[in-house]
Amino acid sequence: MRANAPLYSLNAGEVSKIALARVDVAKLRMAAACQVNWLPYVVGPMALRPGLSYVGEVLGDAPARLVRFIFSKLDTALIELTANKMRVWINEALVGRVSVATSIGDPFFAGLGNWTTANTTSGATATVAGGVATLTCQPVGGLSQIAQTISIAGGDQGKEHAIRIVIAQGPVIFRVGSAAGAADLIAQTTLDTGTHSLAFTPSSGNATIQIESTDAWSKTLTQCSIETAGTLVLPTSWAAGDLANIRYDQSGDIIFIACYGQQQRKIERRAAHSWSVVLYYSNDGPFNDLPGIEANFTPGNYYGNTTLTSDRPWFQPGHVGCLFRVFSNGQFNQTILGNQNAFTQPVRVTGVGYSNTANPPVTQADQGRNYHWTASGTWSGTLSMQRSFDSATAGFVDVPDNTGNGSVHSGGTLTSNGTIPSNTGGTGGIPDLDNAICWERVGFKAGNYTSGNATVSSNFSGGGGNAIFRVTGYTSPTQVSIAIINPFPSLQAATDWVEGQWSSVSGFPTSVCFHEGRLCWFGAAQAWMSASDNFTNYADINLDGSSTGDSGAINATLGSGPVDTISWGLSLTRLMIGREQSIASARSSNFDQPVTPTQIVIRDCSDQGAQRLPAIKAGKRGIFVQQSGRRVYELAFANQEMDYDDRDLTRLNLDIGAQGFTDIDKATQPDKMIFLPRGDGQAACLLYDVKDEVEAWWRLQTLGVIENVAVLPSTGSGANALDDLVYFVVRRTINGVTRRFIERLAPRGNCVGGAINQQLDCHVVYQGAPVSTITLSHLPNTLVSVWADGRTIGSGTTSASGVLTLPDGQAHSNIVAGLAGAMISNTAASATGTLAVGAQYNGYPAEVFADIGSTGDPVHVGAIVVANGAVTLPNGQTALTIIACLGYVAPFMSAKLAYAAQLGSALTQRKRIDHVGLVLYDANYQGIQFGQRFDALDNLPLYEAGAATPAGTTWSEYDEPMIEAPGSWQTDARLCLLAQAPNPCTVGGVVIGLTTQERG
Repeated sequence: MRANAPLYSLNAGEVSKIALARVDVAKLRMAAACQVNWLPYVVGPMALRPGLSYVGEVLGDAPARLVRFIFSKLDTALIELTANKMRVWINEALVGRVSVATSIGDPFFAGLGNWTTANTTSGATATVAGGVATLTCQPVGGLSQIAQTISIAGGDQGKEHAIRIVIAQGPVIFRVGSAAGAADLIAQTTLDTGTHSLAFTPSSGNATIQIESTDAWSKTLTQCSIETAGTLVLPTSWAAGDLANIRYDQSGDIIFIACYGQQQRKIERRAAHSWSVVLYYSNDGPFNDLPGIEANFTPGNYYGNTTLTSDRPWFQPGHVGCLFRVFSNGQFNQTILGNQNAFTQPVRVTGVGYSNTANPPVTQADQGRNYHWTASGTWSGTLSMQRSFDSATAGFVDVPDNTGNGSVHSGGTLTSNGTIPSNTGGTGGIPDLDNAICWERVGFKAGNYTSGNATVSSNFSGGGGNAIFRVTGYTSPTQVSIAIINPFPSLQAATDWVEGQWSSVSGFPTSVCFHEGRLCWFGAAQAWMSASDNFTNYADINLDGSSTGDSGAINATLGSGPVDTISWGLSLTRLMIGREQSIASARSSNFDQPVTPTQIVIRDCSDQGAQRLPAIKAGKRGIFVQQSGRRVYELAFANQEMDYDDRDLTRLNLDIGAQGFTDIDKATQPDKMIFLPRGDGQAACLLYDVKDEVEAWWRLQTLGVIENVAVLPSTGSGANALDDLVYFVVRRTINGVTRRFIERLAPRGNCVGGAINQQLDCHVVYQGAPVSTITLSHLPNTLVSVWADGRTIGSGTTSASGVLTLPDGQAHSNIVAGLAGAMISNTAASATGTLAVGAQYNGYPAEVFADIGSTGDPVHVGAIVVANGAVTLPNGQTALTIIACLGYVAPFMSAKLAYAAQLGSALTQRKRIDHVGLVLYDANYQGIQFGQRFDALDNLPLYEAGAATPAGTTWSEYDEPMIEAPGSWQTDARLCLLAQAPNPCTVGGVVIGLTTQERG
């Protein structure tokens, strides 16, 4: 019996061979056994995929990771990470520096006298010596500053300059102006610990650099120099083995990065050509709940840099950088004041009682709320005492002098060294403040400071306070050097201390994402969420011990399950957390309410753990690689369960991930497409459209190994404005040398024929005056193919410098030149297990077909990596005919054809394809071959409607009568289609003329 079987759509994608017999399912009947380099559309057709446009070469041809920077649709960058180095691509050009004669004196701080410290105030210090600039400002309100005015030659004015600043211990305040104090060249900004390269364009002959600090702990710098000419390269902490472990999310101009085993980092942008790589840290948490051991911690000073001693061994070298919080009884604060509007840390006053028998100074022996402030030092001005009943940070008003009833406890002012007693007791004509909580401070109000530094101390034995410090150096298990972030309220030994949860001892987060205005870090069995809209605040309590409220930070333990690496966090309708053994869902205990410190529930919603790869967001759904590294799952909200549930997107194609996935990213336009590079060098691609119920797997193959993928939104216009920019890192062997290129998938609108058809890989495009040569400097001594002025003109080999003489010997105005592919086959007299393809393909994947089955026709074997110049069949199999498709070749093999049967199923019945009808769009007149086996394919007719088709014709639409096909009788006849670069072809539908011989 004969039938014309239609394939109305070609977007069902690949399925595993074990699913091919399910011809009772419509979707599987339309599916493919092999779909390589055929890109399916949601609407139904499939097209020879766009080519890969050459963007540039990776630094040192080293393994690389691409990171997206997306400030807005029209403001994007591609960040290239290699071992311990970072470069930035903007509009597919590297950020670089031009040559200028400008220089900074003493750029490495040897102490040559070029830097001035004239603006450093009394009591603060700024030193430049021994390769380090150190800024320390212990007086509150003071300033520690170094500055230098540099000369700009006339020829360099108007040129972009850049300053490299290396900060060993930050943060510091930095600005550059055309005059002292100005910030018109580089706006005032805070620079954290790390390396910065900041660009500016001077318009006059001078530029003043100003670096300063107002903190009591020391800040150090090791470099401040003018960048030399060349590409911008910034150092990073990520070695080659760390690149795959990088997880990141972005807010504004900052990318926040987590990496297994390393402290978090930030990549910052301050202008298009100003970039930094710095440490990320929080100065207020997160902290453990309890001390690690029972030990007394004794600080050496209230503020600044000092040592801390433990009476029991506890510290390790890995504690350097770790944050600690210590609670001390009493409030014996000491503060240096050195400017107007400078005040001490507030004292929290509580309790009852007042002694009117003591004369100033009031001693600690006085009962209840009594205490006093003591001022010493050399200073001139008026100190004022202030009180607030609101909080430690707001609501302060002056405490007036009190002379009523002869009270000796007068508050108010002090103009020389001495004491100011508190008057918060309750007798003697003073307002009764028993049981009232208030905060009191002393300082110089505006206009009340003249000169010098006043050291002001409080001696309130009641209450207590929290100090926070960071370890800066390790001396021994009982002593470390520290930088005090929040001053110690007492120098007494304290046992009430907690260790920060992020350090080389405790570990660092392994993943990061934003959710509901919080920066969320994840690691082991913990989730840390910052305070709302404050991405460095992880305080669980305020410094005075009060609650942080609903907007405060969240520190959540994930509960049951192994303490494992958290592979990713993903902000969907709920916060999803990808653990290695499960997927957790975090939500408020009230439906659809934001999470808060007291309203958060984290429960597992899937037992499909996550592989150590990122997850991606697709609308309100999430997509991740399962813990095996070979399957892909979707997370979608299930109304019946009121939580997220998983679904296997590889359930019909278990083979697609057999080689293991190595990366993942997603394009949204023009169709939603998920790209997953594989271990064998191909990229598995999933056309994913939930509303149209389209899930189609296909594979991208090139003459190279696809290692990494990153997607940016389109910045194009016109027909190409819909295409997201899909970038790959591709490893290729060129002229015997391993090279790594960044290549971009060309827009679909440029892959339909015409003067420019971008359907070659690693290609370059030329448009201009007619030329007969083109240069591909990245492809020396390499065979390349050429499309010119609307048609393919053949192939040629470039010179040692990459120059190609066009193969037709003509001059052309529109040229695309790049890598194509090859189809190599052999039929041997006796069965063999190998096919020689050439050593130039070593390490590349090849799509292989061989007659290893019982039918005698070549069947689909799958992707095999070329080794020793040959393709070797798996599992010791042998065949007479072996066919290998290498590079930019597009084989399509249909599912089993179960048509034209009257007695039941056509499965296992002998059948033959005798005709094929093709509906094509934007198709080269020789752009597709068809048949029943890949070693016996026919081309489109050279004559249509009785006339010869002109060479190079591209059919806008092709819908002609069915064509006789070279089929043979087999029980498992398949439709085979083949396209090859650079000839375009889009298949809108196929009609298969099939005859089946049934046995009744």
